Amino acid sequence: MMGLNIKHIVGFVILCLALIALPWMVGEFELRLISQIACFSLFVLSFTILYGHAGLLSFGQAAYFGVGAYVCALAFKYVAGMPFLAAILLGAIAAGIAAWLIGMFCVKLTGAYFSLLTVAFSQFLFAIAFKWRSVTGGDDGLVVSKNPITLPFGGSIDTMNTTSMYYLILLIVVLCYLACLWLTKTPFWNMVRCCKENDERASFVGYNTYMTKVLAFTIAGFFGGVGGALFAINESFVSTDVIDMNRSFVCLMMAFIGGANSIIGSVIGAAIYTVLTDMISKYTPYWELILGCLFIIIILFFRDGFVSLLPKARALMSKWKTATGKEN
Repeated sequence: MMGLNIKHIVGFVILCLALIALPWMVGEFELRLISQIACFSLFVLSFTILYGHAGLLSFGQAAYFGVGAYVCALAFKYVAGMPFLAAILLGAIAAGIAAWLIGMFCVKLTGAYFSLLTVAFSQFLFAIAFKWRSVTGGDDGLVVSKNPITLPFGGSIDTMNTTSMYYLILLIVVLCYLACLWLTKTPFWNMVRCCKENDERASFVGYNTYMTKVLAFTIAGFFGGVGGALFAINESFVSTDVIDMNRSFVCLMMAFIGGANSIIGSVIGAAIYTVLTDMISKYTPYWELILGCLFIIIILFFRDGFVSLLPKARALMSKWKTATGKEN
């Protein structure tokens, strides 16, 4: 067990060093794309928490991604000297509150009725963003004017610099994932899993299944809001695209491509979808059709997503090492 832990620690350190060195290995466009992947991974994580861990199939995750993006953008616009991190936190808290309010209604229902109600609330928030042009800018959107980060020991961080933004986004996303991994080890998350496995039995042994689901809904909304706020800052622009139904279904595609039951799968799915979208769209206007076919193949043959291929790859590597050792 100790050896296994050491392997995980070494792997994590190597990954962190590679991510730190990345700005010297890729161009500015690629760095912005990687930052976008990091933002989307939190968006997908919010869906994974609900579906993979709580068993709640939400079709309206763009609501919290959009609320986080809009609140962060509006904070920069209307509050003079708004601190950078405070704007992100404000967007995340607003998304969490929205998720709590929506969850109080949605988790009373199950199955298709739950899923359809999440869509209804998401479209309601989209309508507000679209119609309230004096505040949100409607379909014209809002330009995000980011303030530099003043360091306590002197100096500042230029938030208009792509490399600086990459490191900031990376740090926040890693902290969010570590917080989520810690959360899955808590007694509360055991309650969430119990509710997923058997709602009635969990209620019978004394769990408050309603409030457990509402809290899971709120946590998912919070992480989605962080992703939305970071996305708005990274793009320096926010429009109704961040909160429409298409964004919710893109989130579903990313989740199932990577593995909707896995926290790590949210990163894999966001990376695969974003990179493929960028690559294929350069060569054909029918890139959505190609991605749709890929999604169908994954649903039919890889229901646990690409993350399910990792254990198989490790097993094949182990067999190859064993065979190589015998030959020697």
